[in-house]
Amino acid sequence: MDSKKQNLLLIRAKEFFRNEIVESHINTACKKAKKLSNYNINPFLYKYLANFLKGNDSSRSIAEALVLPRILGQSITTSFGMRIQKLISELRICQSCKRGQAINLYW
Repeated sequence: MDSKKQNLLLIRAKEFFRNEIVESHINTACKKAKKLSNYNINPFLYKYLANFLKGNDSSRSIAEALVLPRILGQSITTSFGMRIQKLISELRICQSCKRGQAINLYW
């Protein structure tokens, strides 16, 4: 692949990340994380988590201990993998890939 095609591929991949992955992450995880009603807070656990994460149990540390797992948790991991498969098939990186087909990569 020549450098012109590589640059085009990188540009398209960046656009895909901005439009598909980041946008979706903000619209789902981040918006859900700001609603207190979405939390099932264990009163015995949240202070421990704050101390473990930040070394203190200030209100900011407690908030970070509760919010970070929701923003950086399993949901983004799952959707990231699915969207990377979509990216690969849309950019036709994989010669044998068909749209909608699962992609297995072996390292």
